[in-house]
Amino acid sequence: CIVLAIGVALDYHNGMAPLRRAYDHTLANATNDIAAAIEGKGDLADARARRILASLDVGLADYRSYYRLRSVANGEMAGQADLPEASITAPVSFADTFYRGQKLRIASRRIDTGAGPVIVTVAETTQKHDAASWRIVGSLLLTDVLQLGATILFVWLGVRQGLRPLSRL
Repeated sequence: CIVLAIGVALDYHNGMAPLRRAYDHTLANATNDIAAAIEGKGDLADARARRILASLDVGLADYRSYYRLRSVANGEMAGQADLPEASITAPVSFADTFYRGQKLRIASRRIDTGAGPVIVTVAETTQKHDAASWRIVGSLLLTDVLQLGATILFVWLGVRQGLRPLSRL
């Protein structure tokens, strides 16, 4: 059982890293699409940003995506003004936070436009990630429990068969 628990924990950790990267990649692509739409211009219509974010929508209950465009010099440009930003430490930076009572994954990037630097932030609730995580955990646990059961059965049969001559003696 201890080996099973360790195996499930390792499988979960190794399975979650690529899943997290895939969801982060989707958020990064959304920030890149919005950034490409405003680079050089410094403005973006809300309808255009909503079309870009619609690509994230999967129709899950309580699933939402948000965005925020903030001019470093002039303040808010579009989107949800109170949406938190990830601190910019890489071309695209990520963070987990709570917003309006929901857990979010956030991606932020800074771009230079004709009107000055702009911070582009895109966020989505974590329902997609959480649902996929539970499916992975369930699958891993089922597989590992079946493997443990088969191992116990084969050890029991092997020991029983190996001790048969001793029983006759």
